[in-house]
Amino acid sequence: MRVLAVLSLALCFFAPVALATGDKKEKPTLTFHMEVDKSEGSKFVFPQTISGQERYFSTSSDLGTLDLEAIQPFPAEDGVSYGATIKFTQRGTGRLSAVSGGNIGRLLLVFINGRLINALRVDQMINDGTIVVWSGISQQDIATLDQIAPRIGETPKDWKKRLKSQ
Repeated sequence: MRVLAVLSLALCFFAPVALATGDKKEKPTLTFHMEVDKSEGSKFVFPQTISGQERYFSTSSDLGTLDLEAIQPFPAEDGVSYGATIKFTQRGTGRLSAVSGGNIGRLLLVFINGRLINALRVDQMINDGTIVVWSGISQQDIATLDQIAPRIGETPKDWKKRLKSQ
């Protein structure tokens, strides 16, 4: 009988926790992964086919959601998807400068919520903290990005107000 009472008490404490974990929404993510050499090891790289050629990228992101300051979506030239100008925080700007400067000629993959959006070729060191993804972003991706950061030029107050109205 005592065991039954202890089990019942334990269920009272742990059942709400177990049920609550099922309701959590995953946080939206924006990540950037730099092309690396295959020799860096299978735990640290993943293959991705780009233009029919298998290339390898770092499993850990070089830049991410926490580095994002603001975005500005725009219709892409393909007439189907969107592009976006992405502005990084001061910390993100420093990271972008270091990553781009050391990897000129390599590709940088852009992912939103784990879905590949586009591959960008690094053609020069990026010091201004801004990159442009020219296409591949969906309307749903824009809604995801809106949850992460304000639009370029939008105040935090206006951003929160816009999110509430959507």
